[in-house]
Amino acid sequence: MSIDIPHDRALPRAERDARPLAPHSVRRARAGAGRRVLAGVGLVLLAIAALTASAIVHLATDLGREAARDGMVAFLSSRIRGTVHVGEITHLDFERLAMTDFRIDAPDGETVITTDRMAGLFRWGELFDTGTMQLAPTYFDRAEIWLTPGPGGQVNLVHAMEVPDGRWMPPFEMNDIQLIDNILHIELPGKPPVTMRAVNGLADLHVGHQFLWRMDQNRGYTDLSPLEVGFRHMSGRLQSDHAHPLVVQMVLDAEIAEPGARFDYHVPALGGGEGRPYFDLDVPVDIGVSDARDDCAEGDEEHCAAAAREEQDRAEQRERRAPARERAQSRQAERDREHD
Repeated sequence: MSIDIPHDRALPRAERDARPLAPHSVRRARAGAGRRVLAGVGLVLLAIAALTASAIVHLATDLGREAARDGMVAFLSSRIRGTVHVGEITHLDFERLAMTDFRIDAPDGETVITTDRMAGLFRWGELFDTGTMQLAPTYFDRAEIWLTPGPGGQVNLVHAMEVPDGRWMPPFEMNDIQLIDNILHIELPGKPPVTMRAVNGLADLHVGHQFLWRMDQNRGYTDLSPLEVGFRHMSGRLQSDHAHPLVVQMVLDAEIAEPGARFDYHVPALGGGEGRPYFDLDVPVDIGVSDARDDCAEGDEEHCAAAAREEQDRAEQRERRAPARERAQSRQAERDREHD
């Protein structure tokens, strides 16, 4: 019995492969290739979706947040000059980051900033538009900051948080920062130390090869005189590579009309000049604090006692004051505390 072999199969393989395909064969080949591409894309998208879902589920666990904390601490500490510490990441997903016990130590071991609680919303659009990693709005709850001299007269906080040349990190920004009950210590050469307490207001932070911290509408209390003086409308900036890295101005709650105060830290070497770093305080010489007890000199005991009570009531009101400026962020901070 013989088997008839079709003419094309009887040809040598090289000649069969060299012949053009028939139109219907071309359509079938293209359709098959298209189906294979779509199937491949579908598998990639399915894998990405599965990884994303897995990451979300993983980040919601204690183990996932610990791993994220360790990875973030290791990365940041390898980029900036200082060393980063984080107590716990209390919330992390693709929308929001919240953490407790954030701290940065300068290379000399000095702590330059601590924050009880810090949180913010991711702004992923900035990463694709400008290459900047951004959190906004954010809050610093009970942060404590030390401004002390570092290498070359630069403020140690700036030196610790800069990214040195030769290290890569996308610029990182925290904008619309709500400051809640912060403390600021200024211990720079030229003047006695200054401490600001119960600092509330707004700020912006940029970290990269250049460091920039801007303050706006801050208020609180400072020890510029023998008595603690309230201040308001404090604005200023702290930045790197500038002969005047720290410049701050504010209005003091004192007896004289609209008394102004200005801080200016001058480091000539950072501007290419010569001379020693010097911290200058420009404050009124005859600054005084409004105190009802001054009226007691007349010897009116009843009036003196009433004035003292009024002054005490005013002091207690200042301590309890919670202005509308950060109600939303304060509520979020309270929710984070309850969550912990």
